[in-house]
Formats: sequence, structure tokens, C-alpha cells
Amino acid sequence: MINLSDLISKQVLNLYTGKIEGTIKDVRFDDRYKKIVSFTLFDSDEEEYTCPANKIYAINNYVVLRNGDGLTATINQVTCLDNNPIGRKIFSIVGQDLGTLLDIALLDNLSAKEYISSSSTFSPTQIVSVTNSIIVNLSDKKVSASNFRPKVKLHPIEERVKIMSTDLAPQKFIGNSDFLLGRTTTRDIYSLDDHILAPKGATITPKLLSTLKSHGKLSELTLYSKK
Repeated sequence: MINLSDLISKQVLNLYTGKIEGTIKDVRFDDRYKKIVSFTLFDSDEEEYTCPANKIYAINNYVVLRNGDGLTATINQVTCLDNNPIGRKIFSIVGQDLGTLLDIALLDNLSAKEYISSSSTFSPTQIVSVTNSIIVNLSDKKVSASNFRPKVKLHPIEERVKIMSTDLAPQKFIGNSDFLLGRTTTRDIYSLDDHILAPKGATITPKLLSTLKSHGKLSELTLYSKK
């Protein structure tokens, strides 16, 4: 087990070449903030790269990769792949101020084991949503983010603003995403409010690509699709 704060700033070792590929700068969690799906590192020239978390062979003094497969320059990514929630405020569903998220304890497979705040700890099952702040459920009653979804449909422009404002990371853009057409998704891709935008095994059509682009999911689609 390792804490997220210990993972950040570790150097990345390539077993095949023996090269230090860089230093971990930040990570990206899945949309439910239950597991790390990729990490961002920078090399000695301050160039940034991303790599899927499933490429990690081991974590000790170094984060170890079998080889450089999966390392991708971030220059053409649609969004910054980092959505690290450390530092965000935590509230209960009844409005209690539960402090600030200080760290996340991770299992060996990089799934979240425990969220550590300035006043308490929370299990992943207690997390209702993570947007500009973290909402947790301290009761025994099952609650999901869909319980609080507005009944009045938002205007398309307002919906796009809502989607964009929930991610604090700066945006980058892909000039041409047509290379994704015809590929097949390798996992379900969710919207920020837990709706499936593209199920696992879906073929990427122009319509599906447009939908995922409007939700800012091109980076995730690139990572989780194949020819």
C-alpha cells in the first residue's frame, strides 16, 4: 500500500533500457475517483508524458515500467490528464464541513483504499461525487449523485459550462481526432454524472466521437480504445 502523496515525485524506471524516464508529476483517476488510470511525468528536458497505470510493473523506491510502451507525449492531448482531488474541500450530504482532502491511501493495484482528510478518513463507498468539492455520505442509506440531479433539463450551453467547470485542470486541445474513428472502446466511458457515454466494445462513429468530444473525453477515449 502507498499514499498518493508518496507516489507523486517518484522517478520512473524503464526496466528494458535502464533509463530514468522522468518524475511523476500528477495522476488521473477514473470518473468515480476509485482508481488511478494514468499518470503524468516530466523528463529532464521538462517534456511531459502520460502513461496508463496498468503499465506499471512495480512500485518501490521507483515506479517501475517493463519498457516504454504506453508513454505518450501530452502535446496532443485534449485535456490535461490530471484530476488529482488533493486539496479539495469535503462536505457531507447534510452540509457538514469535513475539512480538506490531504491524501489518498492506495492499494497495490492503485485503487483507492481510504480518503484522508484534515479531520477524518472515508472509504471509497462513502464518496458520492467529486467535482469542485468532495461530497460524502456518512449515513447507512445508499445515496448516489443521481439523487441530486436537477429535474429541469439544462440549456445545452449551460450543460457545457457545467461539464467544463467540474474539472479544475487547464484544457488542451487535439487538432484532429479523426484517427479515433473505427476504433473500439476497451472499457465503459462515463460522463461526470455517472451516465455511460460509450459502453465497452462500442465502435467509434462520427456521432459517438462528437458526443465524447463535447464531454471532454477524447483523452480517455484515446487511452481506452483500440483498432
